[in-house]
Amino acid sequence: MRSLKNFKRLINQHSKIIIYGAGQVARELFEWMKNEKINSKVSYFAVTYLGDNPTQIDDVPVRTIDSLAENNTDALVIVATLLNAQKEIGDTLQRLGFRSCTYITSNLRREMSYCRMEYFNRKIYLCATYYHVLIALTMIEVNKEEADLFFSYGLERDYELQDRIIKSAIVDNIFRHDIGKVREVLYNSKLKRLLFGRRRLIYNFEKITTVDFSRYKGGVYMFFDEGQIARYIQAKHIKYTLLEDCYDFMKVVVPMKFMDRLEHTQSFWGKIEAKLGLDYVPLGQSKYCKKIEVNDLNGIAIPQRKVTEYPREKLFAKLTARQKEKIFKIFVGEQLVESSSNENTLLILTQPLFKDNFVPSLETQKQIYTDIIKENKNKFDVIYVKPHPRDDFPYEQIDCNIHVINKKIPTEVFNFMNRIMFKKAITINSTAIYNMNFVEEKELLGLNYISPYVPESERKNLSIVLP
Repeated sequence: MRSLKNFKRLINQHSKIIIYGAGQVARELFEWMKNEKINSKVSYFAVTYLGDNPTQIDDVPVRTIDSLAENNTDALVIVATLLNAQKEIGDTLQRLGFRSCTYITSNLRREMSYCRMEYFNRKIYLCATYYHVLIALTMIEVNKEEADLFFSYGLERDYELQDRIIKSAIVDNIFRHDIGKVREVLYNSKLKRLLFGRRRLIYNFEKITTVDFSRYKGGVYMFFDEGQIARYIQAKHIKYTLLEDCYDFMKVVVPMKFMDRLEHTQSFWGKIEAKLGLDYVPLGQSKYCKKIEVNDLNGIAIPQRKVTEYPREKLFAKLTARQKEKIFKIFVGEQLVESSSNENTLLILTQPLFKDNFVPSLETQKQIYTDIIKENKNKFDVIYVKPHPRDDFPYEQIDCNIHVINKKIPTEVFNFMNRIMFKKAITINSTAIYNMNFVEEKELLGLNYISPYVPESERKNLSIVLP
């Protein structure tokens, strides 16, 4: 089928339609047909085996293809499955005597997705961390939004998480993007970036992704407007809303790691570049960033002219018990933390100190957390370690008696359990600790704690200034 126009013409030639499939592709097709007001032609969804498939989708019955063969061979069968299953299904339809069938190709799916975006006031959330996914899902549920997710920076390879999200029916689509497949030349010259860099980035980026961000009339939401995807968004002159990369990012992390970039955006030439769109501008200071949303306005490092406050505690409070349970299961799956308020428990939140260039070696990072565990081993009955999602160090090697929680689980989801789970939580300077209502006591050790581990001679190349 060459185009969506021809596909619709074929559908209009038949009075009865059978959609073969009951998964995401079939549901996408049915949504498009509803928008085109031709869904009444669909008599059945067909599957090979009923198994775990639903008995109906949007009041349309789901049946095995064998049971439909006798009286429906005159129907148009639309095979709406993954491409690798379509040949075998085609052979089955031919064997059963169905006279008319067609297939949903990648191009048809792309055209239908564009149409769906035009029909709805859709949003898209660009997620690079599990915290981003948590905030996006919460906002979609609370505001009852029609939205899609765009996964990158490793999230695109977490197929289990994607499967649980799709099954939850919170979003319609999850798009995956591997930044490593996009060839990008980062010119040192601003003039070259303007004349050549943007054009090449757009060309190479669009060879990889099928998503047209400009069609999202409800808005494009990103959490960190620096990096390849943010450069593409700005190069395409697409307006976006900036959410905080982590809890209190603009208040805590920006002063610690990004003040040089912020100061440049506030300089005379920086403001000219931002106003005219002459260069990539981060931290919400680009002309293409229309709004910045933060947890707390007080003490933020960036100018407040387009900043609005939406406390995350207030956002989470709007979730119903059922919505909390749904989101909790998406992240936790079958894993539960067996801890109760009756136990004397400690939770240690780690950070990728070496990967983030806070310390000069992985061995230094290991020693810091080894000492934290040793200092507290005799004070608590049980010690849990929750690694940061980007922290790859195997903490169970430090002490076989500690419990390591899945690093993919955002700590904030444990608030959804509505009970105290840990006696105390400790971290170096993770902002996640501020939003943890499931611990009795919180201790932020601060950069002073790691300072003695780093000799003066090794500090000049770090990304932070240690006290």
